[in-house]
Formats: sequence, structure tokens, C-alpha cells
Amino acid sequence: LIEIKDAQDRATRAAVLGDSPTLYPMVRNATAVLVPLLAIGLYLNLGAPNLPGRPYADPGKKPIELATQGELIALVEARLRDHPDDGRGWDVIAPAYMNEGRFAESADAYGHALKLLGETPGRLKGLAEATILTNNGLVTEVARKAFARMLELSPGNGEAEFGLALAKEQDGKLAEAADDYKKILDAAP
Repeated sequence: LIEIKDAQDRATRAAVLGDSPTLYPMVRNATAVLVPLLAIGLYLNLGAPNLPGRPYADPGKKPIELATQGELIALVEARLRDHPDDGRGWDVIAPAYMNEGRFAESADAYGHALKLLGETPGRLKGLAEATILTNNGLVTEVARKAFARMLELSPGNGEAEFGLALAKEQDGKLAEAADDYKKILDAAP
């Protein structure tokens, strides 16, 4: 069977090449030379060989999407050194500092954001939490004022109510704190 198959292949090849075994190598070599020459000719006529090259991206910079939180914080810090009145920068970096466990810096950043952009319940909550965490769980006067202002801006805010109840508990006003906790639980869904 193998010999019959080889004989058939030789017969087919001879019919295609016209009984000339030297034609196949010539076609192969001509193709190997003509295809690149044709490609170069088309590029010179249709392409733009005189334009300077453009790298895909600066190899020293990686896309912002691939940056770590620490790298992003460093970028914002550099911006804030040059533009300390950038309230949006302080507003962005304050929660990032919280995520990193840098509570004192977070409290400072929230303070700048509040001063430059105004009071919102979110900024006041951030300032209060950062201040409490900086002071090992103690509800300081800064945190109390922030929680009180949160309640003025957002009446019924459970987080602010809880923070003020915790402050009363830490001051030794246990009965008042218990009443406040009970009110919070009764209002909870």
C-alpha cells in the first residue's frame, strides 16, 4: 500500500510539474524573492517611511489603572505639595489614608477638605472616625463636634447618634448613653 501511494504521489507531482523535477525549486525560490520585493514596493508607494517612529507608551510610565494605592497616594501628595488649596485632592486622599491605616494624616486631610470644600455628612464622618482611631477609640472633642454637625445636616443619622452616645458612655454618663443606644435600636429597621 505504501509503494502504491508513493507511486501515485510521484505521478501527481510529475503531471503538475510537467515531468520537470527542477521546476518546483525554481518556483519556490522565485516566490521567496518576489514576495518581499512586492511588499517593500507597496510600502514605499503606499506607506509613510519618512515619518518618525512613535513608541506605544513611555516605558518608564505604567498606565494609571495598573498603579498601586501607594503609588496613587504619592501622586496626589505630590500634587498637594504644589497646590495645597486643592480641596478635591484632600477629599480624595483622606479616605485613602484611612484605608492605609494612616489615621492622623486622614484626619488632617479631612480637616483641609472641610475647610476648602465645605461640610458634608461624609466628610464630617471621616474626620470623626479618623480622629477617634488616632486616639485609640476615644471620642475627642473634635469628633463630638463633627458628629453634632452631622446630626444638624442629616437629622436621624445613626452613625452620628451612635458616636455621641459612645462619647457619653466614655464620659461616665452611662444612663444617658443607654437611653441613646435604646433610641438608636428602636429606630433601626
